[in-house]
Amino acid sequence: FDQKIPLSTHRVTSSIPRADELRPEPDAPQPSPQSTTTAKHAPHQPASASNWVYPSEQQFYNAMRRKGWEAHEETIPSVVRIHNAVNERGWSEIRRW
Repeated sequence: FDQKIPLSTHRVTSSIPRADELRPEPDAPQPSPQSTTTAKHAPHQPASASNWVYPSEQQFYNAMRRKGWEAHEETIPSVVRIHNAVNERGWSEIRRW
């Protein structure tokens, strides 16, 4: 890519548990193994993490470019902060419900 400025490779751990860490209620119906996708299959996630780990600025930028989106690297730090905040707020609302 034609990236002009360096971006952080630091990743932040979210408060959102990975699907393989969630424990369903004892009476809840269990999904069939064929319909269940867990974080165990997410290669971009550290195997030892019990919560999702957000992408670094550099990972986010690379993903946008790979998917054909125009990405201005000077805006990526703000985009990543907004992305993470929206996810955290969404999780907070789910937990309140």
